[in-house]
Amino acid sequence: MELPISVWDAVHAGMVQFAKNNAVLKDMQNSVAGKTGTAQEAKNRPGHALFVGFAPVKEPEVALAVRIANGYGPSNDTAVGKHIFNYYFGLESLGGNYYRRSFPGI
Repeated sequence: MELPISVWDAVHAGMVQFAKNNAVLKDMQNSVAGKTGTAQEAKNRPGHALFVGFAPVKEPEVALAVRIANGYGPSNDTAVGKHIFNYYFGLESLGGNYYRRSFPGI
């Protein structure tokens, strides 16, 4: 599907603005862009949480998508995304038990 560059510019600007104003992402050392979302499967269970993002903003090296089934809301998945970005850019290590439990394949 072809989209006018103005559409991409609007999406890009929105994702950058989201990250700049997001409590989890706004203090990151690298510039990031992202967007959260939720999807409700059933009324008696928490919604699925989704975060998509890329970094750095000017010349992206990495893009990611985080989905947490029944993850309640977007702050959980955004925090996971932040840790992944920080690990990718060498700003965090896998030193604690939290990371071993959360990312067993690494």
